[in-house]
Amino acid sequence: MTTRIPDPHVPGSHPFDQPESALFAAHDLKREADLRQQALERLRYMNIQHTMHAWDHRYRDPIASYGLAFLFAQPAPQRNWHSLKAATKLWLAGPESRDLPRLLFDMNNAVAREVGNPAFDVRRDLANRVDDGMQDDAWYIGLGVSSLDTYSGRWEEACATADGHSNVPGVARIVMIDSAMLVCDRRGVMDFNALAIRSTHSLSASLLDSPYPWTGASADELRTDPIHGTVFRWMEELNLNLWRADNARLASHRPSGG
Repeated sequence: MTTRIPDPHVPGSHPFDQPESALFAAHDLKREADLRQQALERLRYMNIQHTMHAWDHRYRDPIASYGLAFLFAQPAPQRNWHSLKAATKLWLAGPESRDLPRLLFDMNNAVAREVGNPAFDVRRDLANRVDDGMQDDAWYIGLGVSSLDTYSGRWEEACATADGHSNVPGVARIVMIDSAMLVCDRRGVMDFNALAIRSTHSLSASLLDSPYPWTGASADELRTDPIHGTVFRWMEELNLNLWRADNARLASHRPSGG
């Protein structure tokens, strides 16, 4: 399968400028929704693992309450379908990782300096873990953020009041190169492990076959949300520069004349 590599310098080539169904070769809404489902499930899993890891290390070598997932796609065994893989980044707790918008802003500045550098690979240069089975020629499709700070309180408050990691809530946010934006608020056991999911793009071919209950939201709703808006502002900016940087890497491996 030949992967289309958009040129960020050519008007109209950026995925944000394309119709939703133009992003993938199959032009199939169900397959596109499936990849978003995979992104949501990967970030939900990351958030749960992040919670457990941070809880276990809350007194010794504490983990920052934020983590990043750089999302990549590659061909799946089923023809014209895609598998999602992630390269992830966690920090030790400290001043540089305490404020999420500032963390995203600083990382965006660093990535922007690498745009056009074919030697830059986010999986090697930014992440500290890569999913098993990720192929060298997988292509970047989105950014996820795992957070242990939620609308009901900060991570430090949860540590002081929860009786275990199963009662610590979390939130996952995702932006993708097709302009999709998703939020998943995850509650703890005392709240029946409830999930509240909002998405600007479909997560299923129909509401009947969705693996999760979810509600639609406009991009403007999420961008102006008092809880999520500032985070999405810098996630979108970083997502764009990560996409540009990964295009340079892919282009450098593309056969000449192909």
